[in-house]
Amino acid sequence: MNSTRSALTNTERRILAVLFRREADLMLPPTIRELAESLASSQNTVMSGLYGLRDRGMVTWVEGCARTLRLTCRLVPLGLAPQGACGVRLAGSKTGNSFLKTG
Repeated sequence: MNSTRSALTNTERRILAVLFRREADLMLPPTIRELAESLASSQNTVMSGLYGLRDRGMVTWVEGCARTLRLTCRLVPLGLAPQGACGVRLAGSKTGNSFLKTG
């Protein structure tokens, strides 16, 4: 299993940014197809990124069931994180947001 402190790929950072926004805005997890469309990527690329995030313990889903994709960590924009929070910095998303895994 990869450490959450290892560098995330660009695809993984972009997936997390989309999931964070969707959770905040719609409270409805995207399908793999919706994720791929929003990232202008293939479904295979998205799945590869999701497997990497799952290996890090950052997302989970039920195989074969639509809309079960969930963040398993709490992500907050940097600057709003509690003092002393530790985790992985998710800088460099297309939205310009930087996030911190806090739990």
